[in-house]
Amino acid sequence: MGKYEPLLRYLESLDRDSWEATLAEIEHVLGFTLPASAYKYYAWWANETSGSHSHAKSWQDAGWNTRDVNLDNKCLRFERIAHPVRDAAPGNATVQRFDAVGPLIDLAGRILRITDRTEIMRVALETLIQRSVNQELITLGGTMPDLQVPERERPAL
Repeated sequence: MGKYEPLLRYLESLDRDSWEATLAEIEHVLGFTLPASAYKYYAWWANETSGSHSHAKSWQDAGWNTRDVNLDNKCLRFERIAHPVRDAAPGNATVQRFDAVGPLIDLAGRILRITDRTEIMRVALETLIQRSVNQELITLGGTMPDLQVPERERPAL
C-alpha cells in the first residue's frame, strides 16, 4: 500500500464529481501531515500526464484531477475525469483514463459558459446528433421544414 493510497480510496468512494477540499481535510484523509512543499508550491498539485510523483498518481489513478489550487487559502478542488470500471474479478478496479477529453470538456465549458461537466457533455452530444442527422438529410436530398434561420441583415438604402 502506497503512502497516498488513502486519498485514492477516498476519491474513489465519492459519489459526486467535485470535491472542494482544504489541505487540512486532505491530511485528515491521509492520516499524516502533507510535506511543506504542498503548502508552498503549486507544482506539487499539478496533474501529470507522465511522471513518478506518488501523490499526483494517487488522485489521477482514482480518476480525478486537481483544479483551482489556492495556497493562500490552503484549499483546492478535485474534479472527476473518469469513473472506475470494475473488471470481471471482484474487487479489481481499473480506471478508464480520459486525459485527452478533459481539456476538450474544459474548452467547451468556457465557450458554452457552462460549468457542469454532465451538462456540457449533454449539449455536445445533442449538437453532434443533430448535425449528423441534418448532414444525412441533406445527403439524401431532403428538406428541413423545421429549420429556423435568423433574418439576414439588409443594408440600409
